[in-house]
Amino acid sequence: MPTRAVGGASQASSGPVDSGERPRGDVDVDLSEIHLRFDQLEAAVKAGSGIVERNYEQSLIALRDRAVAAETGITQAVIRPIARQVASLIDRVELEDARRQADPWALTASLVDELLDMLEDFGVEPIDCEPGTEVDKARHRVVKSVAKRVSSDESLLIVERMRRGYELSGYVIRPAEVAAEWSRADDPPAGDD
Repeated sequence: MPTRAVGGASQASSGPVDSGERPRGDVDVDLSEIHLRFDQLEAAVKAGSGIVERNYEQSLIALRDRAVAAETGITQAVIRPIARQVASLIDRVELEDARRQADPWALTASLVDELLDMLEDFGVEPIDCEPGTEVDKARHRVVKSVAKRVSSDESLLIVERMRRGYELSGYVIRPAEVAAEWSRADDPPAGDD
């Protein structure tokens, strides 16, 4: 006679076993198969994550190599031409110093011109600071004020450039430092006496 587990104790049943119920031995086999499948899935996931980890590490190494190559390219394209031009300026200063015949002021002006040409070769341009033009607060920094503001219809006009400013493709690298005064548009700037 078949037995059924009820409340932890087995009892003998007098009738046939319901088709919906399974003997305990079959349940134990099914559970062991499920555990086996879960173990296989877990092993597959671990193996897959190891592959993903290795691919991630290889990708990082490849990206580092590309970054080093890009930095080297920048060095080749930008730093070397600047270094060559600065080296030629140093050579010229040393040559003039050895001759002791050069006018120091003329040499200084010449060096400034060459340095400005170097900057221009790389797209860096000086910011315009013509006396009489209006101060552009994004491109000019007023470091000296010649006259006080008297009325609200006055504009701040450049009187003199104190220090050059530079920009690259519209981006201000360093604003120009200027002396300025408040003036009406129809009044001449104070520096035009």
